[in-house]
Amino acid sequence: MEKLDLYDREGRRKGITVFRGEYIRPDDYILVVHIYLYNANQEFLIQRRSRKKRINSGRWDITGGAVQAGEESKEAALRETFEEIGIRLDPDRLRFAGRVVSVKHLVDIYFCPSDIDLDRCALQEEEVSEVKLVPKQKLLELLKMQDLSAPPYLRILERELKEMEGAGGDAP
Repeated sequence: MEKLDLYDREGRRKGITVFRGEYIRPDDYILVVHIYLYNANQEFLIQRRSRKKRINSGRWDITGGAVQAGEESKEAALRETFEEIGIRLDPDRLRFAGRVVSVKHLVDIYFCPSDIDLDRCALQEEEVSEVKLVPKQKLLELLKMQDLSAPPYLRILERELKEMEGAGGDAP
């Protein structure tokens, strides 16, 4: 069972740990990471959540998960990507895009260019049932239909996508 640090709204650790799923007070937050992987064609990797998942099973999503106790956000992004889809990211290419505060989570958003070969992805069966690449417009449509549609979250994504266009996509 995962052990997680609790944070205040400003992202400071409170020195308290809980097990995943344990009750947390209204002024406590859990830190999670979302990782947007994209290739030279600016296609984004999305993953279908396993039917074994209790929450949002079978739904298309992006790579991500909770930051474990004692772990830093960037470490969690690297770990979650490898655990869920078997891709080792270059930490120097992983770019922090911003943080959003939701009801019980602090969400750190990362972007990372990568040579994505779907046939080489090693899916964690408990978490992911399939992966595919989608163009950025399809990605935005998907996110707007889900919980990731809060205006502050979408502003970060739209800003990053616009910067990618201007920079030629920061191709892998």
